Amino acid sequence: MSGFLLGFCFTLALSLCLLHSKRKLVVRIKPELRDVQEAKSGTPTVGGIAFTVSTTVVSLLLHLSPVGLLAMWLFAAVGLLDDLEKTRTRNGDGLKSTTKLFAQFLAAFLTVLMLGMNNLVETNFSYSAFSVFFLVYMVNAVNISDGMDGLATLMALPALCMVAAVDRNPFLLAFIGSLLGFLILNMKPAKYFMGDTGSHAIGAVLALAALVHHREGPVLVATIPFFVEFLSSFVQIVAIRLFGRKVFAIAPLHHDLQKHGLGERTTVAIFFLASLSATLAAVWLMGRGGFA
Repeated sequence: MSGFLLGFCFTLALSLCLLHSKRKLVVRIKPELRDVQEAKSGTPTVGGIAFTVSTTVVSLLLHLSPVGLLAMWLFAAVGLLDDLEKTRTRNGDGLKSTTKLFAQFLAAFLTVLMLGMNNLVETNFSYSAFSVFFLVYMVNAVNISDGMDGLATLMALPALCMVAAVDRNPFLLAFIGSLLGFLILNMKPAKYFMGDTGSHAIGAVLALAALVHHREGPVLVATIPFFVEFLSSFVQIVAIRLFGRKVFAIAPLHHDLQKHGLGERTTVAIFFLASLSATLAAVWLMGRGGFA
């Protein structure tokens, strides 16, 4: 529990320092979202930096396994590059999609290689390939879901807590504590955003926990709401590129609901309850021996 408490306290302290800093990283609101999110313009995007740095400090202080730390930062670095690029464009666009995807696959490959060298996962080709795609999928699913105050964090916490509770992973506890410290300042109205730095870190840690503890099945069930968000964006892209028309007013799904008049707090609550329900279903299935 010391890692959890330290992560929580360090994130709050670092967050306040970053928010009072004269130089802040600010990402512009995308044009298609300005009608519903214009009030958020100018909000700093330093939350992801706060909880990843705090998790790092706690891990080093408590001599926690460096593998989780390195994997988290491989992906957080990709997200940070994307955030920095977004500050340079007028429409809030970051890295080119192909560049970003290549960087994610490279980070995933290096992560799986590191896990194999430390005998933490199977090293046969099929499982290694699955692990790489699993990491990239989870990172993008969380990234896509990060579009409202508190949304991505509240969707990820049930699954993270499930693995931490079942497998008693001290690194996960430190990470969860850091996330909760971030969440206090990210709930509506958010004082800051996590940015791609944070969403990439969350997705990487969630996928890594599943791989290391052989909880891929339970985590996939627990994160079904993330899959729904991912699928809505995928369907939208395919529909536009192949048929020249949209399925949703805007993707992913949480923004479509917002465009149709559903309040932000209500939308976040729905996705959180869906994530909590999916996680409880995963726990029930584990108890029934539903995962080999």
